[in-house]
Amino acid sequence: MYLLIVFLPLLGSSVAGAFGRFLGAEGTAIITTACVSFSSILSFLAFYEVAPGASACYLRIAPWISSEMFDASWGFFGDREIDLIRTLQLLRGDTDSTRSYPHPGAP
Repeated sequence: MYLLIVFLPLLGSSVAGAFGRFLGAEGTAIITTACVSFSSILSFLAFYEVAPGASACYLRIAPWISSEMFDASWGFFGDREIDLIRTLQLLRGDTDSTRSYPHPGAP
């Protein structure tokens, strides 16, 4: 699902670019709009899964540099942004917030 969020618009533009003459203006508009719409729906689902659900996900696409103790790979990482939201609340002066967001590394 996470890879489709990135690759559906790319697929739609590739199909529209390669087969634009055969599909016509209306056909390419339908294909590109459908791909972007599905990508948008999937991104909302992924946001709901990662942010409130507090489940981080990492998708490893391909290795890039692999050396004895160092490994860097191409991939996607999704994590919740709760700490950022709480920090912004504190900076704004909202110390009486009824919500408490513990740090993920706290025991």
